[in-house]
Amino acid sequence: MKQFDPGEFYSRQLRMPEIGEKGQLKLLRSKVAVVGLGGLGTFECLLLALAGVGEITVVDDDVVGVENLHRTPLYSLEDVGQPKVSVVKTKLEKLNPHLKVITLRERILEGLLERTLGNIDCIVDGLDNFETRKAVNKYSVERRIPYIYSGVQAFDGNVSVFDPPETACLECIMPDLSCGALDFLPACSALGVIGVSVGTVASVASTECIKLLLGMNSQLRGKLLTIDLRRPDFSLIDIQRRLDCPVCGQKGTSVG
Repeated sequence: MKQFDPGEFYSRQLRMPEIGEKGQLKLLRSKVAVVGLGGLGTFECLLLALAGVGEITVVDDDVVGVENLHRTPLYSLEDVGQPKVSVVKTKLEKLNPHLKVITLRERILEGLLERTLGNIDCIVDGLDNFETRKAVNKYSVERRIPYIYSGVQAFDGNVSVFDPPETACLECIMPDLSCGALDFLPACSALGVIGVSVGTVASVASTECIKLLLGMNSQLRGKLLTIDLRRPDFSLIDIQRRLDCPVCGQKGTSVG
């Protein structure tokens, strides 16, 4: 096996003025959590690992299913039935030997993240339900950790960067998260999803994470990007922080 040479591995990135050696070191020293390892989460893990993010914590309690295979480059038939976190760790560390992958085979519930995630720089959303996103959103607000929200179904997707108190949080734009009224929204398991949509949304979300880690400005802070690949159409929607938000508002848990 050829010796791993970081300078050669990252040579094309090092030529970019936005990255260079200084930026690559920032990425190497960064710690990111990817929650949910379906199509979105595995694509996001792959892109972050190849970019040189030094430590990635992956969180999921599920095993690989045949239905996962059409929309992710990390799973194959031989992985079916294996824990997603274990498969992802093995694949990523083969792709980038300098990467550290921490696995948490846990169901994401309120309280778990406080006990297990530790000191991280950013949370990236690979989830498929809003009940879990509620716990992630609250944790990000309490710890003041940027949360890259992403969602996808069929040919549609959304991405935003939540970073209170400078921006709104997820519950500001979806206030019914707290009462479970969003449970009626169909997941990709009901409406379906195609890999090209997953790859597009994951690429945007991963780009925003990398920009934050490099100290670059993100145009998605305080905005929601809507993606419609049928047309195609990419639109930005301004979102405002709600002062009465139960999570990040003046009466919220920790951020005034």
